[in-house]
Amino acid sequence: RDAAHLIGEAARSPGSFNIVNHGISSTLLRQVDAVHHELFEAIGAAERSHLQRSADNPWGYFAEEFTNGKRDIHAGFDFSVGPEQASQRQFPSDKEIPGFSRA
Repeated sequence: RDAAHLIGEAARSPGSFNIVNHGISSTLLRQVDAVHHELFEAIGAAERSHLQRSADNPWGYFAEEFTNGKRDIHAGFDFSVGPEQASQRQFPSDKEIPGFSRA
C-alpha cells in the first residue's frame, strides 16, 4: 500500500502514527514540541480564550468540534503560513509562550 493510503488509514483510527525521514530538523521538532506542550497543557483555557477561532476567522485555537453530529474529543490550533492569511493569525504572544511564532 502507498504512503498516502497508510496515513489516511492511520488518521481515521484511534491512536497515533510517526512519520520518519521527512527532512525536518530535530531542533525544529523539539521547538514545536515545547510550544505544543505550553499551548495545550501548561496554559489554561482563560489564557487561550483570545486565541479562539471564530465564524469570521478560521485560524486559532479550538476545543469543540463536531464530526457527523458527534463532539470530537480533541483540541487543535489551526494556522496558515501563507501571506494572504497573515492578518488573521492568532499566535500567542512571546510573553505567553516564548518562541511560539518562530516554531
